[in-house]
Amino acid sequence: MANLSLGEVFKDIRYYMPARVIPALVTFVSIAIFTRLLSPEEYGLYTLVIITISIVSTLAFRWLEDAVLRYFEEHEESASLPLLLSTVILTFLPIVLIISAGWFTSVLVFKFKPHLTILLLVGTITLFMQAGYSLILTINRAARNAHKYTYYAVIQSICTLLIAWYLIYSLHWNATAILLATAIASGVVFLYEIIYFVKRYQIKLSLFSFQLVRNLAIYGFPLIGVSIGMLVLASIDRYMIQYFKGAIEVGVYSAGYRIADSGTNIIYMMVMLPGVPVIYQTYEQKGKLETVQLLEKLIEINIAIMLPIFCGVFMLSKDVIKVLLGGSFQGASYVLTWVTGGCFCFALAQYFYKPLELKKTTKYVLYLILGAATLNIIFNFILIPKLGGRGAAISTFLAYTVCLLGAWLLGNRTFNLRIRWNRVWKLVISAIGMMFVLMLVLPNWQPGISRLVLKVIIGVVSYVTLLIILREDNIMQVIRKLTNALQN
Repeated sequence: MANLSLGEVFKDIRYYMPARVIPALVTFVSIAIFTRLLSPEEYGLYTLVIITISIVSTLAFRWLEDAVLRYFEEHEESASLPLLLSTVILTFLPIVLIISAGWFTSVLVFKFKPHLTILLLVGTITLFMQAGYSLILTINRAARNAHKYTYYAVIQSICTLLIAWYLIYSLHWNATAILLATAIASGVVFLYEIIYFVKRYQIKLSLFSFQLVRNLAIYGFPLIGVSIGMLVLASIDRYMIQYFKGAIEVGVYSAGYRIADSGTNIIYMMVMLPGVPVIYQTYEQKGKLETVQLLEKLIEINIAIMLPIFCGVFMLSKDVIKVLLGGSFQGASYVLTWVTGGCFCFALAQYFYKPLELKKTTKYVLYLILGAATLNIIFNFILIPKLGGRGAAISTFLAYTVCLLGAWLLGNRTFNLRIRWNRVWKLVISAIGMMFVLMLVLPNWQPGISRLVLKVIIGVVSYVTLLIILREDNIMQVIRKLTNALQN
């Protein structure tokens, strides 16, 4: 029966794939362009502003988004979606207005450097529109409206790049252009969808429910701490590098970090985006046993895909940095391997603590994330003064590894969730074999795009070949399906 639920995930992946792949490719192009048009210091200041926007948005709105994902299926089955969406949207709008006004006032009151002040003022618009855009995507994701989700994600990313490039290259703007472009592209989607929701679901004040807000808050508020902990894990290092080493080091580190994070997120979120609604649906309709089977299968699939990516980045980090980043950012190669390994661990951790969310015992997820975040801060305090950005990258990996171990223990205790080592060992052997192949081929070629492309192709082919030789279950199922399709 779990195969039926897994089939639902793969069916939605076909639609979500462009929503992850295209924006990720746009991100790589953006990094390549902006690190050639902006200095490391300018890019570092932009990074600090956009991370601050993420932290504020998470504090104010993430609880609402998580609650929408959890309760959408329940309200859809009871035909009470107008009640849910009216309450959610009419809760969101006054909060976003108050938060944006507070942001703008704070920038005027506190004395920042002139250039940073301009970035923060423009960030007011970005905060407002980006928060609305994120809520719109969450609602479409909860509704499993993959087509619309994909369309908006692709359009927003491409428009942001084009507008920012025009403002920087043609009008000679600085990093302010990226913030304004993000606000424009996100705002168009947000305003259009709000108008659509009002008409489609008859959003009105009379449907607003204080009791429902209370229920959403009881579920979502503990997850604010989880989300903040995630942001601390992913972002606090930028502030600490700024404190100990300055904006230039922040810019170099951030460029490398974003490549690693975006690259792993292509795969992780491509499965997680359609997977979470199906997990909730499976638990509500089919119970614990089938949900456990589905989660274990998804964990195995993530290992099968992300482990070779980590190993490939370990071998090809200098080639990646040479191709994607400008000359002033070439020192970022040290970031890729450590951060990619950390992202791999954290992706698995989110599957292992999913049973706690299903059982609505999210306080334990909060303890786990805050514990890992605290360790990250301690590691950063020790390592950044000595090693700079390299110390931050190592701290990220160590903290995410601790988070994975804790999530594994919690998931196993709650749902008896485990890794099926009798299958995973074949994936590990194949990934290690791929590394040896990459070590031996093209040793005398200079790092560049041609060597990178060839090595990626060779790596993929060698990994898949080793899986076939070891007769790994998932790859053999794919081969059987392809064979049957060709025969028919």
